Amino acid sequence: MWKKIALISVVALGLSSPVFAEDDAAADVNNVNNNNDFNAEASSVYFGAQAGLADMHYGDNSYTLQRDTADSNKFAARGYLGYAFTPFLGLELGYGYYGRPELKDNVTGNTQDFVQQGIDLQGRITLPLDYGFAIYVKAGPQWIHRSGVGSRGGCFVDKDPNGKVTGVGGLGIAYYFAPNIGLDVSWAHSLSVGDLPKMDFYALGLIYKINM
Repeated sequence: MWKKIALISVVALGLSSPVFAEDDAAADVNNVNNNNDFNAEASSVYFGAQAGLADMHYGDNSYTLQRDTADSNKFAARGYLGYAFTPFLGLELGYGYYGRPELKDNVTGNTQDFVQQGIDLQGRITLPLDYGFAIYVKAGPQWIHRSGVGSRGGCFVDKDPNGKVTGVGGLGIAYYFAPNIGLDVSWAHSLSVGDLPKMDFYALGLIYKINM
């Protein structure tokens, strides 16, 4: 009698194991799908800071005379606040300080510097990759302001303070070493407009995001 009960129990257990395995596998698939759906629809607020080099291209334009030279490669920094509607689409508002380009009169030795800064509103498209990496492109309008440039007794071209709206765009690579914290390296290019020359900004940055 006990042998029959034991035999029936073993057979029942053997038949039920595949069923439980299938249920577990289905649950795992559902969990993965649910996670993927959640990630694809997740939104977040993010902010960051960037620091690097701004090349403002003042070396060959209406700001310099033939005897002048310009040093327009300066330390620059940018801070920004953004909202990611999904992990793929975002919008950010940024402020950039691009340094003090310096003009030098090679005859008299006189120098003249001025401040360049700007505010930008850029749309951002991100492509998440494996191992915490992502690539992104950004573009939008930018308001650039340059302070006044004095002639210094005819050594330089006299310029009033000026602000212009232009276009800016760029690309970058980010690496998230923690779920909400990442590093990025990027390049942004601003178009020339009026007497403001083009500008290139090469930067390293830190990103922090808060999931909603």
